[in-house]
Amino acid sequence: MTPDPDKPKLRQQQEQDRQENQPTYRQAFHYSHDAIFLHDLDGNILDVNQRAVEQFGYTRDEFLSIRIPDIHPPGALALCRQCLEQVCRTGSVHFEIEFQRRNGSMFPGDVTANLFTVDGKRIVQGIVRETTEQKRLDRQLRASEERFRHLANTLPLTVFEIDREGRLTFVNDSGLRMFGYSRADVDRGLYALDMIAPADRSRGRKTIRHMLRTRSDNLSGREYQALRKDGSTFDMIIYDSVILDQDQVQGLQGVIFDISERKQMEDALSHREQQYRTTLESMADGIHLVDRDMNIQIFNEAFLEFCRRAGVPTELAGRSLFEVFDFLPEKVRCEYEQVWNSAEPLNTEEETRLGEKTIYTETRKIPIVKQQRVTHILTIVRDITERKMSEQTLQRSENLLRTIINAAQEAMISIGQDGLIRLFNPAAQTMFQRSKTSMIGQPLDCLMPETFRRQHRRYVASYFAKGQPSGALGKTLELPGLRANGEEFPMEISLSSGRAGTEKFVIAVARDISARKTAEKELREYQQRLKYLASELSLAEERQRRQVATELHENIGQLLAMTKIKLGMLQESSHTPGEAEQLKEMRDLLDKTIAYTRSLTLDLSPPVLYELGLKAALEWLIEQFRQQHDLDIHYRDEGPVVRINDDLRGLLYRTVRELLVNVVKHAQARRVRVRVLRTPKEIEITVADDGRGFPSPDVVDGNHLWEGFGLFNMRERFAHFGGRVQIHSQTNRGATVNLFVPVIHPE
Repeated sequence: MTPDPDKPKLRQQQEQDRQENQPTYRQAFHYSHDAIFLHDLDGNILDVNQRAVEQFGYTRDEFLSIRIPDIHPPGALALCRQCLEQVCRTGSVHFEIEFQRRNGSMFPGDVTANLFTVDGKRIVQGIVRETTEQKRLDRQLRASEERFRHLANTLPLTVFEIDREGRLTFVNDSGLRMFGYSRADVDRGLYALDMIAPADRSRGRKTIRHMLRTRSDNLSGREYQALRKDGSTFDMIIYDSVILDQDQVQGLQGVIFDISERKQMEDALSHREQQYRTTLESMADGIHLVDRDMNIQIFNEAFLEFCRRAGVPTELAGRSLFEVFDFLPEKVRCEYEQVWNSAEPLNTEEETRLGEKTIYTETRKIPIVKQQRVTHILTIVRDITERKMSEQTLQRSENLLRTIINAAQEAMISIGQDGLIRLFNPAAQTMFQRSKTSMIGQPLDCLMPETFRRQHRRYVASYFAKGQPSGALGKTLELPGLRANGEEFPMEISLSSGRAGTEKFVIAVARDISARKTAEKELREYQQRLKYLASELSLAEERQRRQVATELHENIGQLLAMTKIKLGMLQESSHTPGEAEQLKEMRDLLDKTIAYTRSLTLDLSPPVLYELGLKAALEWLIEQFRQQHDLDIHYRDEGPVVRINDDLRGLLYRTVRELLVNVVKHAQARRVRVRVLRTPKEIEITVADDGRGFPSPDVVDGNHLWEGFGLFNMRERFAHFGGRVQIHSQTNRGATVNLFVPVIHPE
């Protein structure tokens, strides 16, 4: 191959150009806005520019004594090695990594690394651009976008964005709900025109094209028939504008309002107007409208009828009111002038004589104001002749009522909205020892002790302000009253409210119940004594049972046993078979007597209860019921044994026995659970069965649950010891009785 004679010249020219341009390259290297590193493949730093010195805090000499891994935190070294391997393979690499300054602070950086050869040595050039500010701006942008999307999703309207092809790129949650689509539908590709009914779709397409072409905004709103995913439609209005990015139209963004309700309201308003016209014609009140010249503009049929009865012309439209009703007095003209000037409604009453008949009317003149000026007056004329007659009748009734109130035996007091007394009948004067003249106009709380007055004032103010009673109205209350001499006494008071015209009032009927309270107190004390005596009688009965049982066990039982022994001795020494047989019969009778005596002793008061305690007595009792009645009884005793006196011990034992007797006689139960729980302060005994139960304790309370031991008696006896009884039962679902008694009666 023939050598190229120009090639040495070309190399010489390139070397000359490199040497000439080297100062320019060096200047660009040192004064670059990005940090630049030159290092070998082992990571040894060969050179850095001034920006690297400023950014990392090392001097240039310090940089030349360290390696590339020294300017990275330990967690970034693996990525650093991977990127070095990639630049060796491909010649260049771009990546993001964390850097560490000389003072230990960290910052993120964007790195572009290139591999090149200088004088036969492979060198890596790394250009580092700090991205701290860029990442901060990115976070702010993401936060701003997140706030926008959150705000959009909370709005009760549709917020949307579409691209130039009309495809939805964003729609908020309300929009999805409004049109019945899911987020997946949007992701698959949903066009804005798909959400417009076919009849309006062509118009919508033209609007979108026009806005994209002219960059115009639709700020006045356009109404369309919307189409949901399920095929249903509704009325909507769209406000949208173009999306610009670097002065380029990217699409449209806007909001959609569902105006179905507004449309319905417009239809309803039209219907309502028609109703108003119908109502106007059907009203019994005469209605007419006059302008500022007092010419009649509008009138209804009732007003025409009034004109006929008054004998005036019925051609009213456009005629002056005072021309039609030429008999109206001057004061009516003044009344109209007052409404024109004040712009306030005016109510008046008139008396008109028509032949031999007098008609009473009530007239309401209502100003119609437009732009702060009265333009018309609407007049409503109501015939109140019957009401006037009723008022006269009512006046007579009030006179009769006043007579009844004054003759009433109970105190009657009425207050108005100001809380002051308006009515104070003779019975009230007697009860409170105060005169009517001194009480009219006084606050009602002056009849109460000082401690009740503030609460009463608050109640009265609240009622008249809100018109909502707090519960006292319509009920009978007991409150203390205060006589003029300072004496307090109990009274029973009933409150009711009423209205006289537009004003509310409250009337109180009070009775002095001092005598009744005294009788009730004496009755309670008598009942308390009876309860105490009943409890003491029950305790005495239990003690007597124990005494009788002791006598049977220790005396009669012993005597019978000794008699049996003596008879046995006689039987052994008898001389004839007849005598032995008779003695044997006598011993058999004694055996039966002894057994009966022992059974009677156990029924009255088992010795084990007082000799071994309540726990042993309950165990013995349950075993007896298991054997005698073939009953499945589960017994559990928990807690430490506490010392209680004999009366309480006897009460608990006999109550459990009576509960088990009731189960056997009435419950028809298969299983019974008895549980005793002891604590240092209380004993709780539970007896539960799976029998037929009973409807409610209220029914049982009136009919004695157990023979000789009714629920009332049981509760009273436990109350005597400071205890209580709880019963839970439902028909055919068993019954549970809980007995609680405090340990306050030690041995």
